Amino acid sequence: MSLFFIDKVVNYRSYDSTGNPVKGKFAEWFEEIYQEYISKPAFNELDKFPVGETHNGYFSQDKKKVLLKTLRVKQKQMTTHTA
Repeated sequence: MSLFFIDKVVNYRSYDSTGNPVKGKFAEWFEEIYQEYISKPAFNELDKFPVGETHNGYFSQDKKKVLLKTLRVKQKQMTTHTA
């Protein structure tokens, strides 16, 4: 496990209009560099793990986005069931 401090959450992850996560430039860079390194013999053991599953981040705004998405889904379900 590694810990990195970044300047802005949006540089690692943002959200689209429906609340789904979108990779920021830091996440994209990580995946590019990871792919580069797993092609080297010294790091070939890392090839066992899909690159998208090797990194993630936790940010306080994530809770807000998940909560907001959950509320939207519940609201949509309620509207659908009452119509």
